[in-house]
Amino acid sequence: MQLWEVVLLGILQGFTEFLPVSSSGHLVIAQDLLGVATPGVVLELVLHLGTLVSVFIVFWSDIVGLLRGFFSLLLSPRGRRPMSPELSTYRRLVGLLLVGVIPTAIFGIVLEPFFESLFNSVGAVGIALLLTGIVLFFISRLRPGRRGLDRMTFLDALVVGIAQGCAIMPGLSRSGMTISSALSRGLTRDAATRFSFLISIPTIAGATLLKINDILSFSGEQGGLLLVGFIVAALSGILAIKVLVKLLQKGKLQLFAYYVWVLGLFVLWRVWGV
Repeated sequence: MQLWEVVLLGILQGFTEFLPVSSSGHLVIAQDLLGVATPGVVLELVLHLGTLVSVFIVFWSDIVGLLRGFFSLLLSPRGRRPMSPELSTYRRLVGLLLVGVIPTAIFGIVLEPFFESLFNSVGAVGIALLLTGIVLFFISRLRPGRRGLDRMTFLDALVVGIAQGCAIMPGLSRSGMTISSALSRGLTRDAATRFSFLISIPTIAGATLLKINDILSFSGEQGGLLLVGFIVAALSGILAIKVLVKLLQKGKLQLFAYYVWVLGLFVLWRVWGV
């Protein structure tokens, strides 16, 4: 694997992780088109870690709030101590994230072998991209919701978690599925976006821990290339988040649907000649 290939994959991961176009799908396609022999799931997880850093940087205030909420729950589980509305919201958000992560974890653990096999199937990625486009298009037709994170329910979190679990399949966009499911539940665009990014933190961290032995097995030149990919993905991710937030504020979600439809059809044409 050459340096320019790792840089390209890092840029792809950074942008496509947060733009609702499927980072895993783009990585599979790029590897197929470039003929790059990569370490597969390990490389993708390292690039995901880079985008995880992006979330920490951009949503630092929310993360600090979650930490405050977590320790508040430890010190006062029943919430009898006086607290601000903001702290109360973050206390509840800790529980919402936990509920959302549970179905994602179940999907990842039970169906991991199946989903890993799809990383070698470009045709399956093409179909999944078309499905992502359908979801994005119909969700973009809905009126924006009015409920913020302070009014989000545990059922909302469960629905988002299930959507995220389905997005383990390459070609189904994690951000697209989670944001769309949150919007379908009546959340505001801001709340849907923030929850989508925040729930990615335990998800990516958990997936990385499951593969930690594989990641640590890389060393020397190969380990250096993985580090380059990590840094490039992190920097690209920061820019991608800012772009996505602006587009969502303008209600331009359908633009991503058109993009993944075109890409999905191109992939199917290339693989199957349809």
